[in-house]
Amino acid sequence: MKRRDFVKSVFYTSAITGTSLGSLLPVGTARAAHTGAGLGRTLVNTMLLGGADLRFLFAPHPDSDYAHAYWQARTTLYQNNPENKAHFVDYATVWNELYLPVTFNNQVFGIHKSAAWLKDQFDQGNVAIICNVAASENRRHDHSQLIVNTGDLNADQYIYDREGWGGRLASAMGAEANVVAVSHDVSIFCNSVNPGNRLQKVVHVRDSRDFALTGPDGNPVSQRSITARALKAYYAKRGEAVERDIAKGKLDEAWPFRRFFKHEEMLRTFGDQFAEVLKEPGHGPSYYLTRLFTTGSTSTKLNTPHFGKELGNLYDCINGVDVLRLRVASLEFSSFDTHKQEMVALERHLSDLFSPNGGFASLTLALENVQDANENLVHVFTSDFGRQLASNGDNGTDHGRGTYSIIISRNVRGGVYGEMFPQREILPDPNDTQTPQRTPYQQPGADIRGLTSIERVMARVCDWVEPGSGVKVFPNTAKNDLSLYPDGPILEQGVDLSRLFQPGFMINGNTAVINNGTKVNMNDVSLSLQSSNTIAPITTRSNVYGKFSFKGIDDGTYVLTPSKPYFDFSPANLTVNVAGGDIGGIELVAVPRLHIAIIYKTLWQDPATGEFFAIVRIGGWAFVPGQTQIFLDDREQTPVLLWPNIIFLRLPAAEAYGQITLVTPTERYTHAVPLERV
Repeated sequence: MKRRDFVKSVFYTSAITGTSLGSLLPVGTARAAHTGAGLGRTLVNTMLLGGADLRFLFAPHPDSDYAHAYWQARTTLYQNNPENKAHFVDYATVWNELYLPVTFNNQVFGIHKSAAWLKDQFDQGNVAIICNVAASENRRHDHSQLIVNTGDLNADQYIYDREGWGGRLASAMGAEANVVAVSHDVSIFCNSVNPGNRLQKVVHVRDSRDFALTGPDGNPVSQRSITARALKAYYAKRGEAVERDIAKGKLDEAWPFRRFFKHEEMLRTFGDQFAEVLKEPGHGPSYYLTRLFTTGSTSTKLNTPHFGKELGNLYDCINGVDVLRLRVASLEFSSFDTHKQEMVALERHLSDLFSPNGGFASLTLALENVQDANENLVHVFTSDFGRQLASNGDNGTDHGRGTYSIIISRNVRGGVYGEMFPQREILPDPNDTQTPQRTPYQQPGADIRGLTSIERVMARVCDWVEPGSGVKVFPNTAKNDLSLYPDGPILEQGVDLSRLFQPGFMINGNTAVINNGTKVNMNDVSLSLQSSNTIAPITTRSNVYGKFSFKGIDDGTYVLTPSKPYFDFSPANLTVNVAGGDIGGIELVAVPRLHIAIIYKTLWQDPATGEFFAIVRIGGWAFVPGQTQIFLDDREQTPVLLWPNIIFLRLPAAEAYGQITLVTPTERYTHAVPLERV
């Protein structure tokens, strides 16, 4: 079987089975939003079940007016045990130790250190934070999840046989689009618009590595292998006999048991095909993801391994996109109902989601080897509701209403949309006649006031994934003029979501360095894009994987110039012509000049003699094994070990000082900072 060819019977099977695999027909002509045969623009929706307190993730700067009210109302979240109560005596200590400072439009706020990868993505312009978002107003988990998953703020409670907004988006994309659920269960978010078959456009991939019908386990005499072979032989032979009898008129075409054989054939064919895709070179299990949930090292495994498994499933599904027809993905992360000990739970969850070794950082790293995958994904994070402003008596927070929406994409116009910490929350409530001096932060039950409907946010996401689909998925957003349609979805004053995704085109590429004949990715390269029509160039930096991206680029001719101290690029600059489309695949390669990047010095005592030695490790570029001389002041040193990028010196402690100079047959370099005496 060719890996992406379905047998002809699948066409007929889809008509008679009425199953969730019924839409899995051969891929037709790619739509405009697709990029070749690879991944088209794709929405990844992660539902944070339980009501995530994102006011804990994003915190005000201690010098702001808002910080005092925040600290007074939320002290117990941080002083959640005797040790922390003694340590976190004020908000400045909390801020300095738990939050990473971020600046946007001259406002400084904090992103929790457990989400350091999210902070890095924000700095790169890949994260949009929409403030004061309104979805559910009732604070009930079941009803609120129904509202958020359907995208209908007026959804009736207890009526679950209804379409989800992910299913509506897939329908708006046409026959070739599916929703792929990679979580344990299929969320209502995935439900199709067909009342008779809500799973019509859903593929459920709970375990991508065990997706096909039960097959042999490698041991030919095991019970599983024997049973699998017997079932496959029976259904295949009996199914062929049934089709022959129908062709001869011995059985009616509508024979009711025919669907069992056709269904088995479709499942077997489809599952085997997907399994074959994952066996192809480059499509094996990704180390970056399998380490998050396997039973091996606990140092890299997520606190919630099942979510790591979902991300592993998603990685596989992206590799098999033209089999699964993935255009919408559904993930779920539970346990965000933090009534007690919130800091403990949220730090673990935020680390799983957004730490440099966490789920989405690992997925992004794994997908760098899948062409254009990261450039065609948009991640959105939804939750039941927000949490209340003030903490409760159990070091947690109770159900609230308004919240933040987080969107991550290399195509998003990153930044903050709306007032991140509204001043009204720290001012007396004019409607509070009994205690007129009380602020919302001092009022039991007060929460973030919803000012922007989730419908407006997600409609913009849909429009990027499939142009023109937003109003189909969220019909209420057709009421744009609130002066004419006061019942339309609300939008915070001054917020312009039409700019949520970058207009224009993208220029993507990577930076690398040649060192001793080996090419490796290089991060933190400064890149300048200059057009003859503009005075100031557009600038960016390559990320930790060596990737860079310019967004919102108009048609025209540009000069792309990379730079990094002690590196020479060839060519020194590159002319890029943008004409009606994105530019990708640019590779900028540098050759390093001799220099030192980092120095470590540690003391070691010889247990036999008691003499102290200094172990000096020097890391850098363009070292030549066997030909690089090392001097401390004018004293030449003999390295214990010299690798292409590392020099080790073992020196008597009293001699480990001086200006470091490196000499090769072609270069000489003196490090600016002397090695200090012990």
